[in-house]
Amino acid sequence: MRYLHSYFQILKLPFVILLFACFLGGISNLIVNNSYGIVSVVTGDGIYIVGEAMGMISRAVINYVPLLMLIRLTTQREKGSVMVGAGLLGYITFLAATIFVPSAPLPAYAYSAMFSLGSTTSSISYLAGAAHYPLLSGMVGIIIVTALTYAGCNSLDKNKNQMITQASMTHAVLKTFVYCLIAGVAFGFVWPYFILFVVRLVNYISSDLSSPLNMVLYGIADRFLQTFHLSALIRQPLWYTAAGGSWTNIAGTTILGDANIWTAQVASNALTTSTGRFFAPYYVMNIFAMPAMIWAMYGVGTSPKQRGKMRVLCIMATLISFISGTTYPLQMMLLLVCPVLFLFHMIYNGFLYGLFATINVNLGYQTVDVHTMSAMPGTLPEFISYMNNPTLYRNLIIIAVIGIVSAVVYYIVTRLYFHYGASDLIMHDEAKKDAMLIIKGVGGQENIKNVEADITSLYITVYDKNTVNEVVLKDIGTIQIQKQDNTYGLYYGAKSYILRKNIKNSIRE
Repeated sequence: MRYLHSYFQILKLPFVILLFACFLGGISNLIVNNSYGIVSVVTGDGIYIVGEAMGMISRAVINYVPLLMLIRLTTQREKGSVMVGAGLLGYITFLAATIFVPSAPLPAYAYSAMFSLGSTTSSISYLAGAAHYPLLSGMVGIIIVTALTYAGCNSLDKNKNQMITQASMTHAVLKTFVYCLIAGVAFGFVWPYFILFVVRLVNYISSDLSSPLNMVLYGIADRFLQTFHLSALIRQPLWYTAAGGSWTNIAGTTILGDANIWTAQVASNALTTSTGRFFAPYYVMNIFAMPAMIWAMYGVGTSPKQRGKMRVLCIMATLISFISGTTYPLQMMLLLVCPVLFLFHMIYNGFLYGLFATINVNLGYQTVDVHTMSAMPGTLPEFISYMNNPTLYRNLIIIAVIGIVSAVVYYIVTRLYFHYGASDLIMHDEAKKDAMLIIKGVGGQENIKNVEADITSLYITVYDKNTVNEVVLKDIGTIQIQKQDNTYGLYYGAKSYILRKNIKNSIRE
């Protein structure tokens, strides 16, 4: 798990950009939402320009965040400028290669027109007569291309002290191009089987939308796929097509998809008990559970200085959860920093779907947007707006009660995890051994002035920094070392708090 922790440290900048994009999306939603936004009270071109511009920027960043991560993962290596160029060429090559691989018929949402890649007309016999675009690969494609870029440019890393020649640069780019071309072709053959598996899962779920088991499967799959930027595979059919149900209004128009049906029924004041089933747990997660987890993580920190820095980020993350209806950035952080908590989060989300299906509690999402990755279901403003509808009182009260219980559960589980369980699945004796090695690396117990920790790092203040051996610290698994005066920030990921506890205990002994 050390490698996952290191990637989170590398990807901090894309995470900050993603958080800001989600925040912009939430503000845009507060402005232009016709049900509860500013435009429901005040209208004008100026208001719409601000709101819609924020929404466009937010959607663009969220949809292209895998590309931002590719750029960051390549720039952090030696000779980063060459690797970025090679990586971008490799990614485009990888995507383009998937267009030309024949496969079984797939739904339209299985494709993504990134970089305007695509073929609307082709002389190739098996591509003629229809438009073809790259397969939707999400973060999976980025992981593959990043690994191949590292492999293609490995000769540059071996010659760190030498200038990059035209020949070596060309060789690295060419190798990356060839690797990604071959990988794209292989991916084009293999990936459709995964997509067809998700299609079958969607068909199974839609066969009985009232089944708690089916809804549990949806809840787990939705969170998993969203984290890997693949949510369109399960959300698109169930939110916006017949797989998510159908309803005919009094004008005789048939509405397809759970999100579309809810939006139409709210507008016509004709809510039924069979719609909104895919969204009620979002209100619990976004308004109650995830903010509780955020502040539980904040409470883990023992350094007043670091807590002050983290406080602003926690406030922003809480606002994003309230107003933007997405916990996508936090889920990615959980996967990289504390995978066990990510697993708990997925399972609990599935449990909520099963519970709400059992007690018949629904609360939908009003939208005219079909961008599922940047969708904003389950916001606090939308929840409040439904308080004007007496037919929803029962559902609102139950969701609030379950939300409060879920907040308590998430807070307790998070605190217990960082206090007792976040040791990368190592035994207690090994954690004590690691603590002793860290003490040795910073110059011994007598050189330690203070030890603090947060959810990712140890902060050790020493008396004499000349006795600190950074080579020893790196050899025992320190992912990153940051220095400020006599304080060393040692990045160990989620087990940092446990290491602090063991170091403190060793000092006392």
